[in-house]
Amino acid sequence: PDSVLDGMDEAARVEDWLWNLRTYPESMLVSESDGAVQAFACFGKPRRPGALEGYDGEIFGLHVKPDAKGRGHGTA
Repeated sequence: PDSVLDGMDEAARVEDWLWNLRTYPESMLVSESDGAVQAFACFGKPRRPGALEGYDGEIFGLHVKPDAKGRGHGTA
């Protein structure tokens, strides 16, 4: 909701992202087209061990630009 987004500190979020990218670069995938980011995904080991029985990892976030949906950015 807008109320949640309005309450976020943009500078703090940027610092969080930069820290994650420096610390866990292998846990981020980016899809681009014509030099522009179209989608990205963050993933890693499950945050709650045992919660995802039979799975090796968890997707923490998957974001696709609205105009890029359906264009294969999430396919292998």
